[in-house]
Amino acid sequence: KLTGENAEELAGFAVSTQKNIGSAKLLQDAIEKYASMQGTNIKGRTVTEHGSELSEEDIIEIDHFLQGFDAKVQTAIKGEVKPSFMIYRPSKTANGKPCYEFEGYFIVNTAAAHKARMEAMQVMMNEQAAMQKLSDKTAKWIQEAVDAEEAQYIEE
Repeated sequence: KLTGENAEELAGFAVSTQKNIGSAKLLQDAIEKYASMQGTNIKGRTVTEHGSELSEEDIIEIDHFLQGFDAKVQTAIKGEVKPSFMIYRPSKTANGKPCYEFEGYFIVNTAAAHKARMEAMQVMMNEQAAMQKLSDKTAKWIQEAVDAEEAQYIEE
C-alpha cells in the first residue's frame, strides 16, 4: 500500500459488462471505501472517548450524521482522486453472462483529502444546525396549536 507524506493510495474493485462503465464503478468504489473508512474512524474515536456517556439515541444520531458525512466526503473528494493504474480481466456473472472484473488504484493528496473532509464536516454541522432550528420552530408551532386546542376545551 502506497503511503507517504503527501499521498495516500485508494483501492477499488468493480464488475461490469462494459469496460467504460467498469472503470467508473471502480473509481466510485474506491471513493466510497475511503469515505466509509473516514466515517468509521470518527465513530470509533467518538465511541472510545465518550462511550460510557452515550445513550442508544446518541449512537443512532451519530450514525445518521455519519451517513450524511460519508456522502459529503464522497462528493468533496471526487475531484481530488487521481488514477494510478487499473487492471481488468474477462469473467462471467453468476448467470454466465460475460463481464469484466476490475481492480484499480488511485492516489489522493493527503492535504487535499483533509481539506475535503473538513469541508464535508462543516457542511454537515451547518445542516444539522439548520435542522435543529427547523425542529425548534416546528415544535413551537405544534405546542401553540395544542395550547390553542386546550384553551378551546377549557372555554367550552
